[in-house]
Amino acid sequence: MEETWRISSMQKDLLEQHLKAVIRDFVEGLYAFDEAAFNRIADVNSWSAAQIGSHINKSMQFIHQVVTDKTSQAHRNPAAHIDVLKAMMENMHTKAKSAAELLPSPDFLTRTSMRNEVTGATQLLAGDIRTLELSSICDTMNFPTVGFLSRYELISFAVFHIERHTRQLAATYAALQAKNTYMEG
Repeated sequence: MEETWRISSMQKDLLEQHLKAVIRDFVEGLYAFDEAAFNRIADVNSWSAAQIGSHINKSMQFIHQVVTDKTSQAHRNPAAHIDVLKAMMENMHTKAKSAAELLPSPDFLTRTSMRNEVTGATQLLAGDIRTLELSSICDTMNFPTVGFLSRYELISFAVFHIERHTRQLAATYAALQAKNTYMEG
């Protein structure tokens, strides 16, 4: 007899709370920058706060598309890859190349427009958490080095990814501050 795997309502509630908390921290990080510094790049190979926000927005939109696309029943623990995904995002020495469609917009962006976009994408993922069967495996995306992820794992990855880029925002802020670029706060 095959075991049935399910993500509990408590796990779903905790994931939604975690998503909302990391987005709150991320938006606060965006608002640490004044409008003049928001689109300023600190170093040659880095992104501005606006670009980091654009990347996070595109990533969350992409994850929403994947989790609402074709899925199949889980034949494994749908939380099995959580620790690996979290460790990948916590290691700031490892940098993965973003897919072209997830690269930040080169356009000038305002903090308000970015907050609104990120908030909208967050609402999509929060709705996915509340309404979808999170134990299902997403069939349309084979995650590098890990394989096909459950909806729960993929949305958890989004949370870890946002945490990573919140740390990147803080580093960008510090680098601009060291260059005497005016910052609010």
